[in-house]
Amino acid sequence: MNRGNSLGPFRIALLAGCCIPAILLCSCSTKYAASDRYPGDTAYTEKVQNLLQRIRDDKMDFPWHRQYGVSKRQLCSQLVDRHFQARNRGMSQTNADWLMSEDITQPLLEEACLKTLANPAGFASSDGFNAWKGTHRGTWYEPNQSFWDEAVWSDPTREPCKLAGKQGNDGQPLICVTQKVNWPNRKVGRFGWHQSHPQINYLWGWDPKDIGNENGDIGMHIGFPFEFGSCSFIIWITPKVAFLEGVNTGKTVTITLKGTEVTGYPKTSAALTGGCGQWLVGR
Repeated sequence: MNRGNSLGPFRIALLAGCCIPAILLCSCSTKYAASDRYPGDTAYTEKVQNLLQRIRDDKMDFPWHRQYGVSKRQLCSQLVDRHFQARNRGMSQTNADWLMSEDITQPLLEEACLKTLANPAGFASSDGFNAWKGTHRGTWYEPNQSFWDEAVWSDPTREPCKLAGKQGNDGQPLICVTQKVNWPNRKVGRFGWHQSHPQINYLWGWDPKDIGNENGDIGMHIGFPFEFGSCSFIIWITPKVAFLEGVNTGKTVTITLKGTEVTGYPKTSAALTGGCGQWLVGR
C-alpha cells in the first residue's frame, strides 16, 4: 500500500524538497512526528486477525473517516465512487481517467470489489507483485493540499512470513513472497513491505506513517487483490482507513514530472478520507 502506495502518504507531514534521502538524516528544521513503530510479529498478527474478523462480520470501523460498522458494499461503493468521481485541488484528471481503463465502468468495478471481499484470494505466486514493482513517481492529492510522493518497490523475494504461528507441513516457519519498499524523500526509517503466500487468502503489509506511534494501527494493513483486464487492483484495509489502488500494465505514458521526463504505467490510489494518488511506475 503506497502503501501506495504504496498504502499512500495519507496525513504525512512532508515538505517537498526538505529532506535528503532516507538513508541520511534530515537537515531541515521541520519537526516530524515519530513513525508508527512495528509492534512485533505476535502483536501484528493479532491486529491482522482482529481486522479480518471485522471484515468477515461485515462491520468495519474507520475512525479517520468517522464511520463505524461499515459493510463491504458500503466500503466498495465509497472507494469506487472516489476512484471515478473525486478530483481534489491540483488534480487534472480523476483516478479513473489517469488509469486509462476505458473498459471498466463504475458498476463493474464496484461488483468486482464486492466479489473480491466476499471470496478473497492472495497471490498464487510472486508474479502477483510484479505489476507493482519499480519506481513510483507522482502526487498525493488531499482536498486542500498535495504532496510529491516517490517510492521504490523491489523485486519480490522469499522470506519467513511475518504472521506469527504460520508454519509449513514440515513444522518450519512458512516462507512468504515479500516485496520491500522505501520512500527516498521521506524521513529516516520509512521502509515497508508486503507479503503473500498461496495458502493465505489475503495480502498483509507494513507502511509506517510519520504521524506518531499508534501501536501498529497505522502501519499495518491487509489487502485483497483482483484483476480487471490489464489492470491490477488491491483493496487495502487498515484499522483506521481503507484504500483502492490500481495499476494498468497495459498502458505506458510519457509525461514530465517535476521537470523530468518519465515513462511508466499509470497507478492510482483512492482513500476513504478523500485523498487520491496518481503515479507513473517506471521500470
